[in-house]
Amino acid sequence: MKLKSKILLFVSLVMTANTTAFADSVITFAAGVSRVPDDITKALLPQNYVIKQAWKEAKFTPQSLSRSPWEKAMRQANLAVLIKGEMPTFSNNLPGVLSIEEEAPFQSEEMLGEPPFDPVACPGVIYAFHHYSEAEQKLESAESCDNYAIRPRGGLVYRIAVSSATPKSIEVYEHGSQIAAGEGEVFTTFNYGYRQRYITVRGAPGSYRIEIYPVKADRRKEKLNSWNFSDQFSNGYGFGIPDAGKIAGKAASQSEWKGAHMMGAESYWNAGITGQGVKVAVVDTGINFRHPFLKDTVVGGYTPFGDKTDPDSYADVHGHGSHVAGIIHQVAPKAELLAVRVFSEEDGGTTADIIAKGVRWAIDNGAKVINLSLGGPDAPRSWTDVFRYGASKGVIFAVASGNDRGFMPLFPAVFAGTIPGFGFSVGALDQLGSLAVFSNWTGNNLSMKHVASHGARVLSVDYENDGFVSMSGTSMAAPQIAGFLALARQANPNATNEEIIQLVSKNVKRAAIND
Repeated sequence: MKLKSKILLFVSLVMTANTTAFADSVITFAAGVSRVPDDITKALLPQNYVIKQAWKEAKFTPQSLSRSPWEKAMRQANLAVLIKGEMPTFSNNLPGVLSIEEEAPFQSEEMLGEPPFDPVACPGVIYAFHHYSEAEQKLESAESCDNYAIRPRGGLVYRIAVSSATPKSIEVYEHGSQIAAGEGEVFTTFNYGYRQRYITVRGAPGSYRIEIYPVKADRRKEKLNSWNFSDQFSNGYGFGIPDAGKIAGKAASQSEWKGAHMMGAESYWNAGITGQGVKVAVVDTGINFRHPFLKDTVVGGYTPFGDKTDPDSYADVHGHGSHVAGIIHQVAPKAELLAVRVFSEEDGGTTADIIAKGVRWAIDNGAKVINLSLGGPDAPRSWTDVFRYGASKGVIFAVASGNDRGFMPLFPAVFAGTIPGFGFSVGALDQLGSLAVFSNWTGNNLSMKHVASHGARVLSVDYENDGFVSMSGTSMAAPQIAGFLALARQANPNATNEEIIQLVSKNVKRAAIND
């Protein structure tokens, strides 16, 4: 799908006497609505209303929490408007309106409730299936268990069966609540409403065969789509957390930065590897290069908005990019940063074409690692050429997988499973190393290169002052990996992208979830 250039609509409106006190509000229109209907315009006419912006396209947004209805609207291919001021009370249903929401941040990760992942602690990994699975598996330790995540069809009766002497205990969960249990086999019906359901198999050590399928379906007509049965990969957090201690062979010290310490970056530092000589491009909202923590780290920059390279043009306009840059500096303190501002100062969103121009500039100006803490629902075919070009030039990408609690990453993180030498899709871990409740999974592409690092309440640069602030999201996890890749690139200057990816993905420690 080719994304058109963004459409902004500026309309002066005035307010009726009957109002509801919203600070700002977002009206999102149904699919197919291409302009603000006259009825809406008339309802807002009497006094001082301003519709700030509107568009009819899917935009790309930063992947940090807390998100808002405005960001949510931007990532849909629907017309949406942000209204400044008080919102009138509408007495009737409005034509073509999908939703009207107060422009307030979404809930933080602490408020999201029980995560839709891993209802039981198991020593094995989570294996994922769509509708069917037939697989041989083995329990290694006494009283151990394996978890399976499936995406069943609601309303169908499923048979879950284990054939072997041990294990024989089966537990079935839907959103953390046990809905069936038994020995040998169970039959259960899943309801609509959640992306994943879980089966847990318990028992003594030994091999077993597990089968999961709807009892009335014709399996001969269905494509068997099972996960890669490897103890080196989880469809929740991928290969795991990169571990410098296994690569550098030097004892780790103690870092004040949680993410750097979680990955053992001190082992690289103790071996004299700090990212020196490696340029890392931060394709984001810009960087506050005047912040004391980032002093002398930003060596240049660019914005496609006007094709400018003067420092003021790539200064941070929203704060997200400075936070990301500070995280990279924590992990790779001597890496040089390129500030590539691709997000609009006006609406906070961006388009695929703008991102592509920023990425290409970074490739052509010496970046060896590019961080993309952004995401969207789709991408044009032309993107493949841009990212293949980067990989061919020895540029490796770290890309946020997204904060939707989804089964697969957003674009462009998806390219970690389709473009050789691209780099990594990155998921977020909480303070204890478990998969963060908001982090997207790896999807069902067996070639996906996905790792995880610290992404919950990460302390980094506050762009509005000289201090620091905590933010959460896969936006914060991706720069941990970008910094790690800068270290790996300095340590292995002649390695190919594929060799760097292999080095990082094979030298990992498992996340706390399912360790």
